[in-house]
Amino acid sequence: METAEPYVLIRMQNKIKKYFTRFDGVVFVSAFILALLVHLYMFTHKFLNHDDIDGLYSACEFGLSSGRWLLQAASGLTGHFSSSWLNGLAGSLFLAFSAMLMMKMFKIRHYLPAMLGTVCLVAFPTVASTYAYMFSSAPYLLAMVLAVIGAYLIRSEKLGPMITGSCMLALSMGCYQAYFCLAAALLVVLLIMDVCENRWKGGWKKFLITALKYLGFLFLGIVLYYAVLQFLLWYTGTELTTYQGISEMGRLTLKTLCERVKWAYICFGCFFFNTWQGIFHGFFPAFACICMAVNLGMVVVCVIRKRLYRQGLMMLFLILLILIFPLASNLIFVMAGQSFVHLLMVYPLVLTLVLPCIAIDRMNISGIKNKMLAKTGAPVLMAGLILLELICGYECVLITNRAYFCMDMTYENVFAYFNRLTAKIELTDGFTQESQVAIIGNASMDSFVPETNMTGFGSPGNGLLNVYSRARYLAYFLGVHYKDVTLEQEEQLRQTAAFQQMPCYPDEGSIRNINGIITVKMEE
Repeated sequence: METAEPYVLIRMQNKIKKYFTRFDGVVFVSAFILALLVHLYMFTHKFLNHDDIDGLYSACEFGLSSGRWLLQAASGLTGHFSSSWLNGLAGSLFLAFSAMLMMKMFKIRHYLPAMLGTVCLVAFPTVASTYAYMFSSAPYLLAMVLAVIGAYLIRSEKLGPMITGSCMLALSMGCYQAYFCLAAALLVVLLIMDVCENRWKGGWKKFLITALKYLGFLFLGIVLYYAVLQFLLWYTGTELTTYQGISEMGRLTLKTLCERVKWAYICFGCFFFNTWQGIFHGFFPAFACICMAVNLGMVVVCVIRKRLYRQGLMMLFLILLILIFPLASNLIFVMAGQSFVHLLMVYPLVLTLVLPCIAIDRMNISGIKNKMLAKTGAPVLMAGLILLELICGYECVLITNRAYFCMDMTYENVFAYFNRLTAKIELTDGFTQESQVAIIGNASMDSFVPETNMTGFGSPGNGLLNVYSRARYLAYFLGVHYKDVTLEQEEQLRQTAAFQQMPCYPDEGSIRNINGIITVKMEE
């Protein structure tokens, strides 16, 4: 028995080495450290929005009714509570493994391009918006890594791993449906790379079979997800929620389908040009355009060097794949039906910024025969591409931490607001610990903190002040739990002359004792 254990460990170690090289390990560790550094501000504080305060001690019970049948179980990985540090660590591990697998799929062989691409992957604004909903961040990022693993296994083109890959996609969608699009976009990119590298030597039938295999196993993932969902809905007697059209997901007419496909293409470009989400700095669209030009330029160079223009059908397939890529990246527009597509759903768009790393990795200056080009042109181009990736990565880091800073400042405003409110309530004549308190209406707070358009960060102050959130905020963060009034009592208070004559908070007279109930009027 003493020799069995080391033997088993050696076998495990050898299997790991078979699939993951030392380079992969360095990329994983580097990505994990980068993720921690980029999001450290968020991980070491507790910031809130209207959903996260509801999920502070939540097991994500809404998962099944939202079509996310694995979400509740997955949230148990971090203990069913919204710990910034614990969810942050778990999410960083998932991000790091995803980044490592993507670099592996793109066949990146050098550390510099791998690190440059990794910065964009871990700092992309979608990740920050995911962490804004900290209670569900770890399961959502688990969905990401499952989708990437699914694409990686389907890429193997072996039946067993491909079926396993479809199962991974089903599990991913069971946590969060949006990351299915990442797997689809990755497989499209890999097919483009294969064509550019002339993998099939003009054998278009082999290409077509491979593409259809990818499509088939992607579809199998959807079928498995849907089958499990329908079984669990039937078994538990649960119905899909109507929130954001989830109950209608997948039910599209031809007209609606065409409309959603159109918007998928429009928003692919609009995202980087600030005409949809509007989150980037004014200078950034120019660099996004350069990234797109570099990506297309790589394809053109490969077409010329490999003489692919002589292969008519392969050129046609290549053009089709390039046209399909924006749709695959924004496939959530088709999947979501009539619901609103927000920043958490568009992570595949990061690939536009990451793909230039392939050019940096593949550029072989020593192989250039023209001495002038080798001495001047190629090094300048290499430096330009590195600078481009640095700018893209830094922009993502910058807007992520700007959002965290604005959330921090807004949270301080909210805390001060509720501190003043509770002090005034408890100084009202007749207040005792047994008094009922009626805070009537939604409050609004003028803030000097600049707003950000990133999902989860927009006007978080007013989100915490409304009826939906404020009782929890008072209880969790100020230790205050007033005796609430019933809806009937609140309606009776609204009808009194005293209430109707009251000004709105914080004006003098906006807090009064009406019939023994401490009443606060927030809005007309």
